[in-house]
Amino acid sequence: MKIISFLSSLMIAVLLYSLGGCGINGMHSCCKMKAKYERTETLIRQSDSECKIFTTEIHNGSVTVLPGTHGQCDITAKITAKADTVEDAQKLAEAVSISLKDLNGNTTVVVEKPQLKHDTISIDITATVDKNASLEIVSHNGDIKVSGNLNSQNILTHNGDIELMQTAGPAMAQTHNGDINVNSPAGKLDLETHNGNINIEDLNAAQSRLAATSYNGNVTTGFADEPSATVTLSTSNGKLKCDYPVTIQGEFNRHELKGQLGGGQGNIQLKTHNGNINIKKSGN
Repeated sequence: MKIISFLSSLMIAVLLYSLGGCGINGMHSCCKMKAKYERTETLIRQSDSECKIFTTEIHNGSVTVLPGTHGQCDITAKITAKADTVEDAQKLAEAVSISLKDLNGNTTVVVEKPQLKHDTISIDITATVDKNASLEIVSHNGDIKVSGNLNSQNILTHNGDIELMQTAGPAMAQTHNGDINVNSPAGKLDLETHNGNINIEDLNAAQSRLAATSYNGNVTTGFADEPSATVTLSTSNGKLKCDYPVTIQGEFNRHELKGQLGGGQGNIQLKTHNGNINIKKSGN
């Protein structure tokens, strides 16, 4: 009887865990919100003055920045809310307020939304911003894409990918969990991901100061033309590969290489703890 009683209790416990395990392992399928409501809001900066700095910080959602004309700052925000019913989701979405605060050319996207125990609201922002403005962008959970910006960029996401396209200003880009993809950059670049790959295409080596670090991922760099830069390559657990002739400086081993490509005008530092490093020719 004691054995039967114990087995019965065990079966009940397993059943309760299966039906009500949300508090133990987070949100299971039975706990996910079933309804969704979306709305879009558009904001236009009402000022003829220069847009010097553009800043935005969101918790859940992506940020895309496109190049604009002098003083321009136009925002389109897609607000998505999830709840048990469409009516509740709509109430959450409509409770979100988005505004542009402009002070002496510093333009900030301000987001106000309900405080929820489990955040079920995401905001995807697309901004067309003066291409000469400095950028300060943060997303805790979402991708960030920047195209055609010519000034400084500070970009941070905790969980998401970062993409920089044809940027010329000094840029700092960091993600904890995600890839970093850069195309046709010039200037100073400081790139870091903890869990993800870094891929740089069409780099102007002679005009660049590049530092790229991945803790768990591969780092790959390709050039727009014949490269001219000093290089430092380092991997703790991985392989080093370079498609160009390198003038070695100091000792060389399979985990670290210091040398010079071409005339050595630029400076390139590539590092990964667990992954490979590849300096490749275009098309390879």
